[in-house]
Amino acid sequence: MMLYGERINAYQFAVVQPLIADDAVFWFGDGSHYEIAAIRQAIEATWARLTDEQSMAHANPAAGAAPRFWLAGQPFG
Repeated sequence: MMLYGERINAYQFAVVQPLIADDAVFWFGDGSHYEIAAIRQAIEATWARLTDEQSMAHANPAAGAAPRFWLAGQPFG
């Protein structure tokens, strides 16, 4: 998770993508995103909304950008 946090905060999808499985599902405030292309679009849209004082891994939950991770059906991280 630390590596993901470091890479997501680089604001470069190319460094994040190797950590995302081809069949991953990302949940954001605007819905669920399946497959790499949709996940990329959601992440980049979130980056575009963040200010310099925020980071992807520590974003305000009220802004709908807080990551929630699941492992084997259970919350993780």
